[in-house]
Amino acid sequence: MGEKNLGLIQLNGDCAQLKNKTVIVLGAARGGTSMVSGTLVKLGIYMGENISPLYEDEYLSKHIDNLAKTEINTIIKARNSKYAVWGIKKPSLKLLSIRNLFREPVYIVVFRDIFVTANRRVISKNQTLLTEMFKSYCFYLRILLFLKFTKRPALLVSYEKALLDPESLVLEIANFLNLDKQVLDYSNVAEFIQSSPETYTNHQRFLGDWTGYVEIINVREVSGWAVSKTDFDLVLTLELVINNVCVMVTKTNFARADVKVRHADFNENCGFKFVLSEANSLSSQDTVEVRIFGANIFLKKTIQHSDI
Repeated sequence: MGEKNLGLIQLNGDCAQLKNKTVIVLGAARGGTSMVSGTLVKLGIYMGENISPLYEDEYLSKHIDNLAKTEINTIIKARNSKYAVWGIKKPSLKLLSIRNLFREPVYIVVFRDIFVTANRRVISKNQTLLTEMFKSYCFYLRILLFLKFTKRPALLVSYEKALLDPESLVLEIANFLNLDKQVLDYSNVAEFIQSSPETYTNHQRFLGDWTGYVEIINVREVSGWAVSKTDFDLVLTLELVINNVCVMVTKTNFARADVKVRHADFNENCGFKFVLSEANSLSSQDTVEVRIFGANIFLKKTIQHSDI
């Protein structure tokens, strides 16, 4: 180990001797996992289909969220047969719960300032700073406990240091995975590494970490359901926007057993309902939207009933 602190440390050695391996990128949400996963893609590591700009395989990620081990195993076997080295990025501890399903797993673990990580989540999720900092702290504590006892090779990465010296990150990943350094264009890959690239920020702004639908629009009622995909128990604040003006605010606090049946991980109390007064009742000329407070994200509509 040199005297210069590059923010890059290998635990349990590298994985150069492993011809076949699965690279698992771990870290907190908003903690730099997209940067590392994108770097791996630039270095020629398969990380899934249609993953840009978050560099997360939504197809496999969905099955991991549901802990659907049969489907996960099918995907893993197909990729093992096609790629000697491939990877997955998911900022969730669920990856650790299924780590034994992967062939020769090796880890790249990203650490980021918990204040910055938490504050980014405050901006996107309208939560209190200390609550989000505590969540980040607990997440990293569980990661550290895993690292203390695992015997698998792991590369620890400082997000902040990587931004200051991108080429060192690229070189260290190449050494860790035993990639052919003769064919790597370090400067080109290093140019990818930057803080909050525009494509990532725009993706988060418009797709975000939320899902849900407006299902009913009546003369005096607008209702549906919504959840945070990174915190299913989070109570969301929603705005009713009529003709581009916010006229009412409510929260997700109605039981939706039907949603829970379809999505076992979701909080059952994810429903919302706006009840309008007679004076503010809707007409067919009104444009009606439901927006997540503080995120400028509008829920999709799948209207099951409407009488306007």
